[in-house]
Amino acid sequence: MSLHRIADIVFLIDESGSMAEHMNMVKDSIRCSLHEFESLAFKNFPVKEWRMKVVGFRDCESAGPERWLDNNPFAASIEEAELQLDGIHPDGGSGIAPRSLLDALYTVINIGTTGRDESPDPNKWRHKAFAYQRIVFVFTDAPFKPELSIPDAAGLNAEMIVRLIEKEKLIVVYFAPDDPCYFNLASAMRSDWWLLSEKELLFERRIDRVVHNHLNKGYSFIPEDEQDAFPC
Repeated sequence: MSLHRIADIVFLIDESGSMAEHMNMVKDSIRCSLHEFESLAFKNFPVKEWRMKVVGFRDCESAGPERWLDNNPFAASIEEAELQLDGIHPDGGSGIAPRSLLDALYTVINIGTTGRDESPDPNKWRHKAFAYQRIVFVFTDAPFKPELSIPDAAGLNAEMIVRLIEKEKLIVVYFAPDDPCYFNLASAMRSDWWLLSEKELLFERRIDRVVHNHLNKGYSFIPEDEQDAFPC
């Protein structure tokens, strides 16, 4: 029996002004994959139930606490997810300055978890006791700041975020520039990194294919003491 029938998926998108030249490509790629999910084009597609949400981020220091993060609840329909995607708009400075990606990752990872016996909360991850995956897709055209600056995590660095990703057993896929900082960030288990500037590659590595490939590798969120109850 496949363990991977449920997924919570986050599209974490840089909304800085310099992303304007990439935004249509990013949105088209996500839309294409949303509809692939709906049609279950893959014969053995492992996701049978999913929720998705779109989160936009900017530099938290220059944008300020009210604008740096555009968060959304998990959507349970294609239409709702597309509305969230339509709400993402690049603005602000056009330079390729380091961004607050680490802050955004930390915030997304720590949105909380629904109680084991509770109905799924659209503002939280599902409970880890269920056979499901947490997946984050990141889209950005700039490097990230080496340390976090949000009050809850000021001073944390990329190495600590990598540890947090591995602790929470997230799958994180980066579409990002050719910068050494992403080599370190993508060193976390279950992480991938592709260049955002390679347009053909972005479409070739459609999100649905990434999910399909990762979920067929055998990664599970089921606690070790409960795995016997879910035979493969």
